[in-house]
Amino acid sequence: MNWNEVSNRLALEAEAVAGMLLPNGKRQGPEWVAGSVEGEAGESLKVRITGNKAGVWKDFATGDAGDLVDLWAAAKRITLKEAFFEAHRYLGIPDPSFVAPTRVYSRPSRPAVVSPAGRVLKYLTEERKLSLETIRAFKVAASKEDDAIVFPYLRDAELINLKHLALERDSKGKKRTWQSAGAEPCLFGWDLVPDSAKAVLIVEGELDAMSLYEYGIAALSVNQGAGNHQWIDSDFDRLERFPEIFLWFDNDDAGQKGAREVAQRLGLDRCRIVKFRLKDANEALQQGVTAEEIGEALDAAERIEPSDLRTPAAYLDDVLAMFRDGPVNTVGAALPWPAWSDKVRLRPAELSVWTGINGHGKSDLLGQVCVDLIRQGERVCIFSGEMKPATVLRHLTIQACATSTPTEKFVRAANDWMCGALWLYAHVGTISQDSLMEAFRYAAKRYRVTHFVVDSLLKCGIAEDDYKAQKAFLDRLCDFKNEFNAHVHLVAHARKGESEDKAPGKLDVRGAGAITDLADNVFTVWRNKRKELAGEEAEADVEDARLYCHKQRATGYEGALRLWFDTGSLQFSQRANWHARPAFDFPAITTPSAAIQA
Repeated sequence: MNWNEVSNRLALEAEAVAGMLLPNGKRQGPEWVAGSVEGEAGESLKVRITGNKAGVWKDFATGDAGDLVDLWAAAKRITLKEAFFEAHRYLGIPDPSFVAPTRVYSRPSRPAVVSPAGRVLKYLTEERKLSLETIRAFKVAASKEDDAIVFPYLRDAELINLKHLALERDSKGKKRTWQSAGAEPCLFGWDLVPDSAKAVLIVEGELDAMSLYEYGIAALSVNQGAGNHQWIDSDFDRLERFPEIFLWFDNDDAGQKGAREVAQRLGLDRCRIVKFRLKDANEALQQGVTAEEIGEALDAAERIEPSDLRTPAAYLDDVLAMFRDGPVNTVGAALPWPAWSDKVRLRPAELSVWTGINGHGKSDLLGQVCVDLIRQGERVCIFSGEMKPATVLRHLTIQACATSTPTEKFVRAANDWMCGALWLYAHVGTISQDSLMEAFRYAAKRYRVTHFVVDSLLKCGIAEDDYKAQKAFLDRLCDFKNEFNAHVHLVAHARKGESEDKAPGKLDVRGAGAITDLADNVFTVWRNKRKELAGEEAEADVEDARLYCHKQRATGYEGALRLWFDTGSLQFSQRANWHARPAFDFPAITTPSAAIQA
């Protein structure tokens, strides 16, 4: 368990931990207060013990602050490393075992090396700009022949590995390096990392780690290039105590790829990628880069955030735009009936499920909705697996013209009016989902279509009892509407009930529960068959149909709308006595005698 995880666990017990570390303090509202880290009574030091900042503390007299692991170290006067392991034990977490992988490694014997002098010393000091103090601190040596640098990998003063770097490159200009046979892969520089360090920097080469030491920065180096991470298996537990790990790998593709791979292994939550204008830390030292500029580079080091994890600031512009658009109940396209204009809307990035008993007018009502969407300036694409495209268009034309006997000019005018705003997917019968979604994606990209109709779910190649496949298709529709900020209308049939006198509800949709769970809106179309059977004896103020809104995620509104149906125009109205009107202006509406005979 790493530092951040231990800190979070302690924060869950913030009051108990604060009371243990500062026994003479007291609770004061959401805080534990004391005089200082010495634990005496007072109010200068405050520890937050509740809320989302639980575990955070600050001594307002000294400015010291941190989390509960920091407080543990300060109150007990021990190093951060010791405090980390004590907190481990307090939480009942075993200390890291520091056990190397199951492979057996051998320790190198003491090498026949000498202190750097001659060529090696000149190379390190004059070319690499390293000081004698740094060379001695890392115990760097030279081969007896004075032709190679020898880097000792020490951990708790024990020699783990030896790495040689030849001064002369090979015939192809590549570095020549070799390590002790069978040695454990580990990081270089462990013995120079202070026990009080809260962060450590990992670099790609020993000379880079030594260069950062010149700047006063604790740094470790990998034993091989950016693509080999065997050292993680050996040093994973030792790195657990650091809440922050900076990765400064070479500023090339291989180096940056390697840094990201290491971050994935060590934990994205505590790793930061250092990017610098020069290739590496040693080049920075050679060129005289100041400690201030190095510090700025570390401050600017980037975290590898999951791409889908955002702060509220990322959506501020979108939220402001939503407020500018007005209340949520007025955002989106309206339905054709004014009574619901401020109650029900068809918003972008929503999925509406339309259900009802077979033969109760779902397609006719949804057709009227589509015609009205075009009137409002929306663009519509319709797939009907149950009717041929020409038949669908005939129904829409009747609704747009408000008559079942339009003249040829009227039909042509309606067709012109719908062209550029309506597209029909020319397939009857069961459709391939992939083909349908490909067509929808094209329509959204190429024609900026905003409303897509799938009539019906039964024609999408899914068995009625295959609930898993139904949910998968609903997921695809949801992904699509979110990606293109479009509204998807899905017709789903209702289960057969005992009679047609009662309208189906949200739970009566045939198929998986995910159909209505994933929907933003659920509508039911119900036809008053009892009134139809009554014929002329039926009272005029008794509605022909009802449209139910069983779910509207955006506002929570649920309700029913009484509707009257006109067979001549295939339109529904919210009034009993009404006359159907065309959806568009047509100056020369002629008499039925000149109409096209259907």
